[in-house]
Amino acid sequence: MDNQQPKASDIEKAWLAGFIDGEGSLMMGKRKDLTPHGFVRKKEVLPKLALSNTNIETLDYLVSLLNRLGLPYNIVWREWKNPKYKKAWDLRVTGLSRMRKWLLIIKPYLITKSRQAELLWEWIESRRQTDNQKKPYTAREWQILQEMSVINH
Repeated sequence: MDNQQPKASDIEKAWLAGFIDGEGSLMMGKRKDLTPHGFVRKKEVLPKLALSNTNIETLDYLVSLLNRLGLPYNIVWREWKNPKYKKAWDLRVTGLSRMRKWLLIIKPYLITKSRQAELLWEWIESRRQTDNQKKPYTAREWQILQEMSVINH
């Protein structure tokens, strides 16, 4: 039997990209590989998406949309010590395959973060072509890291 789950429309995909353009970040994140004693073995660079907001209705809609699109995500709640600040949610996506799934959907609709998306896509495809993703970074991958750093600062 066919999957009866409703699909997302182009308008909804464009909304998601617009939300990321306005409220999100596309970046390269560093993850440390620690030994059992807390020493750093290696720093790994991974593509990352971050979104933060305080509106629960937006979160509800976003989660519904992401589930329909089959996109992976992780949500964490933040509470501030100062009561004048609202409780906020953070959505995070990290990793080559996870970010590749996101970019396949949002890249055509991004406007202000389209360059970051292009660079992340190039990074992901470059790392996927190596037989060992833990191999040293190529000269072009270092250039991508540098350009992402300039764009995001």
